[in-house]
Amino acid sequence: MLHRTLLTRSFQVSNQLISRSYHSAMKEAIVQPDLAVNIIDSQIPVPKDDEVITKVVVSGSNPKDWKRPVTSKQAMNSGDDIAGVVHQVGRNVYEFKPGDRIAAFHQMMASGGSFAEYAVSWAHTTFHIPNDTSFEGGFYHSDPPNPIQATINSRHLVPIRAELKITVQKQPPSP
Repeated sequence: MLHRTLLTRSFQVSNQLISRSYHSAMKEAIVQPDLAVNIIDSQIPVPKDDEVITKVVVSGSNPKDWKRPVTSKQAMNSGDDIAGVVHQVGRNVYEFKPGDRIAAFHQMMASGGSFAEYAVSWAHTTFHIPNDTSFEGGFYHSDPPNPIQATINSRHLVPIRAELKITVQKQPPSP
């Protein structure tokens, strides 16, 4: 049974403290600087005013997703390409509602990345996926094409060349 709670989790990224409110439990993959991947229990993000929280169906993986933890020497959820179903929206978001099929780009180096069951994106980096398009295809579909999608598409054409070591760790979310 999931324990519903509200807490704030803080991350130190490039000498900047980033805080985000969370509630409910989810699984999240944290890529370590040595390329080990730890699956941890985290809290589902709560959207800020202009954000969309997505139940992730597909997460893209790109070379920068494993290079960033290595070069920054910081463990992180480095996934940024999201496709899934809108879970919750911030109070200023009017283009999307819970249940919408979307693809999005997560803000790099921020908490709430796509290597998790739920991810965060800005409304302006989120777009609808048609019902007749798969979530995988959502990264490539738009009529007319848009710059966000072109960015996402270019990343998905590059093959991953890292072998990640995945371990599952039981650990409580950081307060």
